[in-house]
Amino acid sequence: MKQRYRSFNWLTGLLAVIFAFGLVQNSNAQTIIYSDNFSVSQGASYTTSGTIGSSDWVVTRSGDDWGGRIHNGILHLTNTAGFAGNSSGWVFASVEYDDFETGYDSILDNNSDLVVWYFNMQQPRSNPAGFGTNNYGAAFVLAADSRSVQDSGSGYAVVLGNSGTPDPVKLVSFTDGLSSLGTNTGSGIITAGAPLNDPKNDHFSVKVTFNPSTGQWRMYGRVDGGSFVDPKSGELTLVGTGADLTYTDLELPFTGAYWQGATAGNQIASYDNFTLQIGDDPIPGIDAPQFSTPPDTYFEDQTVFISNFSDYSGGTTVYYTLDGSDPDEGSSVYNDGTGILVEDGNGVVTLRAIAIEGTNESAISSVVYTFPVNVANIETLRQQSTGSTIYRVANQATFIGGTSFRNTK
Repeated sequence: MKQRYRSFNWLTGLLAVIFAFGLVQNSNAQTIIYSDNFSVSQGASYTTSGTIGSSDWVVTRSGDDWGGRIHNGILHLTNTAGFAGNSSGWVFASVEYDDFETGYDSILDNNSDLVVWYFNMQQPRSNPAGFGTNNYGAAFVLAADSRSVQDSGSGYAVVLGNSGTPDPVKLVSFTDGLSSLGTNTGSGIITAGAPLNDPKNDHFSVKVTFNPSTGQWRMYGRVDGGSFVDPKSGELTLVGTGADLTYTDLELPFTGAYWQGATAGNQIASYDNFTLQIGDDPIPGIDAPQFSTPPDTYFEDQTVFISNFSDYSGGTTVYYTLDGSDPDEGSSVYNDGTGILVEDGNGVVTLRAIAIEGTNESAISSVVYTFPVNVANIETLRQQSTGSTIYRVANQATFIGGTSFRNTK
């Protein structure tokens, strides 16, 4: 017997999809996966191998006098731990996936919302030369698959140091360790604009986001001057965007602070206020766009307005996308007179919007609308896959594609 489809009324289809919509998430919700402001001192002495005191942080290194400590509210990395003569080398203080709260996947692609890293960083050199042998370079490794991160493994890091000047902060991917970057770290995924275009030996704040659904990375920053300011307080400036999926399908369980260099005495890099979370924070000063039409199932075109658009200043522009990608200044511009047309017949449509004023931007808002997928005739309908998709035979009836709605021999 050939398969045949049973027609259903409009209400049946609507209820089925509303039930499925229980899985829709609020894109502005945050889950803290790991956070450490290093307020618990583990002593003034440096650890040269293994766990720093009773903390979660583990030291790996190469070079006789390299080490790490947590003291006076700071994570310090040094080439003068005090046990031997100075030598060229490196040190990495890291935490791993097993230390994190649930809700995060070390395969970045598998996370359900934005992955967000915050941290402070400072190194002592006015012109750090990069990641070649005997060069000074500092990094915060966002995600890597090795603790011997200088010469092995792949991952992502925020780095400072290259040959010549200026020395902009960069977001890079790497393989075969950070040493593979050399002294010419290239453009990376993001080369920061102001204010992180040449922070020298100032203290500064960084925020990095990764969107698993689009492969988009964003980096924000602020120069804090002579001491650290919590990066989750105050305003950070967007310093660059980029796309990269090179290693996001790998397990990258290690995160931490990295410092390398040569034999000058008492070269200490400092790190503070590390947070890893899922989901973004609202950005102070610019509210995220709010949509006039709620997430639901619809059977005709919808015109969506930004309901809080009148609250924005005259210098604010709202940008949006309809394909689920992150909006930016190259995306469609919202017009409050006409709204955003979301067309029927296209199945699931993800609308995302952002408000930008100068160098400041809001969090990205996201909403999902479900429409029937138009098919030409019954024969085409029979060829569709099963699931919760709603199908509409042009000018005829609407169907739910699912095994519970199909008779088979």
